[in-house]
This record gives sequence, C-alpha cells and structure tokens, in this order.
Amino acid sequence: MDAKLCTPHLRSGMQVHMPYTVYAHWFLPHRLLNGAGVHTMQASMDIDSMSRASFLCTFAEEVLQGRAHGFYVRHAKHQTVDERRRLMEENRRERAAFRRTLPMEVQGDSQAVSRAMMQAQFANGAVYGKWKDEWYRLPLTHHERTAESRLLTYTDGRALR
Repeated sequence: MDAKLCTPHLRSGMQVHMPYTVYAHWFLPHRLLNGAGVHTMQASMDIDSMSRASFLCTFAEEVLQGRAHGFYVRHAKHQTVDERRRLMEENRRERAAFRRTLPMEVQGDSQAVSRAMMQAQFANGAVYGKWKDEWYRLPLTHHERTAESRLLTYTDGRALR
C-alpha cells in the first residue's frame, strides 16, 4: 500500500499513543513465533500493567493451553554489594540442597534442576495485588539470584514442562 495515497497529511510524521505501541510490540513476536512453529514460549517483562494486559491479550489462547508463560521480574536493585553476595551464597546453598533431593540422572542437568525448583515453587507462591498474581523466587544459575518473578499464566501443573 502506498503511504502517499493513504496519508498525504502525515508527511512530517505522526504520534502513536503508548498503548497501541505496547500491543503492537507483543503482536510481532506472537506472529513470528507462531510462524516459526514454536510450541512453547516464556516471556520476562518489567512490572507494568500495560505489558501484562497486552501479553495476556496477544497470547490468550496459548496461555489457556499452557503454551505461553509470562513473568514480571523484580530485582533487588537497592541492595549493597555485600547484601547481594550474601543472597547469592544463600541461594547457592538452597540450590545445592535441592539438587541433592533429585534423582542422580537429573542432578547434573542445570536446566532440569532449575525447572524442578520452579515447579516446587508453585506450592510456595505469594499472592499480591489487584489481579491476584502469584510471586515466586527464581532458581537462576548464571544470573543475579536476587530476583523474584510473578507468573502471569495459569498454574495447574502444565507450566514450565
């Protein structure tokens, strides 16, 4: 379609309101992932109600089927280096203890350990806010371990398989 014919008055540009931009940004990966045949998707995003709404709107069918999972991520940004080191060491010990509870064939697979830890967290989530979203601690291996995540999907055991 020729932009000159459709919008001759927009030669100097136009302003697009933020909600349209946010929704458009989620529709693009939705189209790309579905076109590429991706079966399961996990998205991490800043704590923003507009991102939440646009993700859930765009991936509604996939969320209901358990094929798309959205996470708000909250980091402990205002902690001192020593506090962060203490938390990282504490989480390293928790991860090691949890790893020992798993079958031997899984203990060496870092991804499998993370997945099992996340599934175990589903029983320990805390519910906050107007939308009753559930918050969980993230079992990360190579990232800062001072993060929590809010799951933006339906947790009935299908998540993160």
